[in-house]
Amino acid sequence: MKTGLALYTGSRACPNLNAVRTAIQTTRQSAREFVQLDLTADLPDNFVEMFNRAVLYLVWHQFYAIATRGIRLPYIPLSDVCEISGVATLTDKDSGSGYK
Repeated sequence: MKTGLALYTGSRACPNLNAVRTAIQTTRQSAREFVQLDLTADLPDNFVEMFNRAVLYLVWHQFYAIATRGIRLPYIPLSDVCEISGVATLTDKDSGSGYK
C-alpha cells in the first residue's frame, strides 16, 4: 500500500528501515560513550539516559546476533558452543533439546 511518499507492508506502526538504523546508531553511540566513562569521576548529567541506551544496544545486539526473541534467559553457556564452528542451540519452548 502506498501512503504519501512511503511504501508500507503490514502495519505502519512498525518502524521503517531508516528508523531502525537511526535507533541502532543512537544506542551504539551511547554504548561507546558509556564504555569510555571514567567511573571514578562525576557522572555526566545524561548518565541514566546513556546507560539505558547502552543496555538497549547490548540487548539488541544479542538478539540480532543469535536471532532470538525476548525470552527469560537467552544466554548460552560457553560449554554448549561448538569450538570448531561456533554454533550452538538455544532451548526455548521445546523439549529441552534445542530443536523443535
